Amino acid sequence: MHQRCSHRALRWHCKGSAVNVIGTWTGREADILRQALRMTNEAFAAHLGVAVRTVANWRNRPDIVPQPAMQETLDSALERAPDRVKAQFTLLLQADQITQTSVNGQQLAKDANGLGMEAGSPDDQGRLLDVVHKPSRLDAATPKFLANVLAGQRHLEDALGPTAVLKPMALQLDAITRIFRDAAGPHRDALAHLVAEWTSYVGWLHTAIRNDNEATALFSRAEDLADDAGNGTVAATAASFRGYLALLQGRPRTAIRASAAAAATPGAHPTQRTYDMLQTAQAYADLGDTEKARRFLDKAADLATIAGEPPPAVYWYTEPFFRLNIGLAQLGIGQYRDAADSLRSGIQEMPADQSDAEWMNEYRQALAEAEERA
Repeated sequence: MHQRCSHRALRWHCKGSAVNVIGTWTGREADILRQALRMTNEAFAAHLGVAVRTVANWRNRPDIVPQPAMQETLDSALERAPDRVKAQFTLLLQADQITQTSVNGQQLAKDANGLGMEAGSPDDQGRLLDVVHKPSRLDAATPKFLANVLAGQRHLEDALGPTAVLKPMALQLDAITRIFRDAAGPHRDALAHLVAEWTSYVGWLHTAIRNDNEATALFSRAEDLADDAGNGTVAATAASFRGYLALLQGRPRTAIRASAAAAATPGAHPTQRTYDMLQTAQAYADLGDTEKARRFLDKAADLATIAGEPPPAVYWYTEPFFRLNIGLAQLGIGQYRDAADSLRSGIQEMPADQSDAEWMNEYRQALAEAEERA
């Protein structure tokens, strides 16, 4: 998936070859490029062909503006950098913005633009600022703009991992929650759906880095918000995430209860129910109940054939992803050869923008175990 990433005048494709450069480099951006490249002052100086004192000066004087020739050198260095370095460069720029300014509507707009959302136009940002200062002015376009921001950041997490995006996502959640609290009018319901989904996603980020208490609180809040908004998809996802966290904690009975709640949530999408049956199968496998694990595996396989395409809120619930979780359950009940086949084919067929995600490590480790035991 292609996504445009920009900061100030920076524009480049996370996956692709079209590259422009920052309009005006300062010492701050130059040093952030050094950090993204994971280079020392000495290594970065050698990389650019400049003196070490020049690089050190950028770090010590972040507002300095390099000479035009050096601007071109920095442009070229960014253009030649691998896509992952470019993505990290944007995230570091964004984090720097957060520390430089307060968390308000302007910061949220900057964050959205810094992550490269197509919606991050001056009009969108101006509208957002207006809504922050006067939530009663909430219009139909603002939730749509924020939904694009959320979607883009979720895909960015697939590329960079949860740690890189947790802080900006949490700060942005605080900002949109404040908007929601004070908003009124016909478009408040649309914002309610978005706040519930954003809350659930930040809970997932905390889960991924094992901030378990924060994750649990956020999932509970997301369920309440989604219930109030009548959004079964998000409510079910939050309950399902609670089940996943319970599995990580070695509490399979809790995982079974949470997965059952997710699957039974009114409005839950069939793809969500498919996943929760697979999660339940894994939990029964952890309990040593092979018969029930197989029963839920069979139910999931039947439902997967008619589940259809997942909604945007659970875009990763695809057939290859289900195959990965079938493999986990098969591994848990000792079907090592079948597990290896399921995991291997699922990994091979995952979409390109998800195949290198940090959360895929769980499945690669399971494949290695299954192949060793087969």
